[in-house]
Amino acid sequence: MGWLNGLINENAYKSLYAKLDQHKDLSICTGGYGFSLAKDGPNDPYSKLDEARGFYFQAHNVAVTINKTGRWPIRSKEIFIPFQERIPFLKEMPFLRNFADVVGANETVSYYEYGDNMHKTLKGNLFVPVLCFESIYPVRMAENAKEANFVTILANEFWNKDLSGSDQYMFNHIAIAIQSRTPIIRSSNSGISVIIDRRGNVIERRKGSDVGVISAVLNKKTDQTVYEKIAGVFYGLSTFLLVGLIVLGLFSRFFKATKKA
Repeated sequence: MGWLNGLINENAYKSLYAKLDQHKDLSICTGGYGFSLAKDGPNDPYSKLDEARGFYFQAHNVAVTINKTGRWPIRSKEIFIPFQERIPFLKEMPFLRNFADVVGANETVSYYEYGDNMHKTLKGNLFVPVLCFESIYPVRMAENAKEANFVTILANEFWNKDLSGSDQYMFNHIAIAIQSRTPIIRSSNSGISVIIDRRGNVIERRKGSDVGVISAVLNKKTDQTVYEKIAGVFYGLSTFLLVGLIVLGLFSRFFKATKKA
């Protein structure tokens, strides 16, 4: 996508914007990689050095929505695949960089903090463009769906040669649509592109090498579900119970040791 602070001057943006001359009521939401200057320079372990021009920059996986309003929101990916897109805890444990190529790839994708989580169509419908790996987290997806009329998923499945994995991925999104009563529109390269209504029905889909356009008329989300209101509660309870069992186990051992003494 080029430099995110000047998208209007980038060739990738210009080519997409030109298509809107024939489709002025259209919004194009697409994913890609963009770049920004690293404000902390060499002190940021996730920055890269442009040796030719002498500055540090960051790479971001982003979704951009382009239309004729003159405002083009950017949403950055927040959850990264460990050791494939980002080495975790690199600032706290820099030695992990030495092991990255053994377990994955030495990538340094960063979160772009100046983006917009919520995007809008020309008709005013709100949506959140979710980027690939983020969409398998049900609590995060419930949070995304709270204020949105629908959710889009931009998926990269080019690496996946077994389409049974793509089926599993799609079924996961069907469950999320049902839980949140939110339509989901997913575009995937080489996987399954699908339109799912708010009841979890698959309206249209294309799979694998079947390339083309899918379209459907959908009823947008109207209000929150019970699941959205309690999303994350069970994670909290599970954590509380786990900590309680650990503490109880330690006290039990201590009590037994004291009794023997």
